[in-house]
Amino acid sequence: MEGLAYFRNYMPMIKMLRTKGLEGGHWSSIAVGLKMRLDRAKMNLFGMIAKGMDKQDNLDVIKGISDQAARENSVKQALENLEQEAKEIEFEFVYASEFDST
Repeated sequence: MEGLAYFRNYMPMIKMLRTKGLEGGHWSSIAVGLKMRLDRAKMNLFGMIAKGMDKQDNLDVIKGISDQAARENSVKQALENLEQEAKEIEFEFVYASEFDST
């Protein structure tokens, strides 16, 4: 149970870094904001802790960027849904002469 308590302290950071929609550009922004070099392919929890990513100032930076990523992802999903709905719309065109009463 002690091991689980250890990880509980890092859950806010883990949740922010697992935000749906967090993409390459966001990771670059996190790296710039934290003034750190981040290699996502080699990154793990212990490495993030060693770099101090769990410190409150750094969490504030990560939160801002992950919140932005979440908003962008919501917009992206809404646009995809709208596009899908628009594909299903059929228009029926009527010639103006059909309305001509003369």
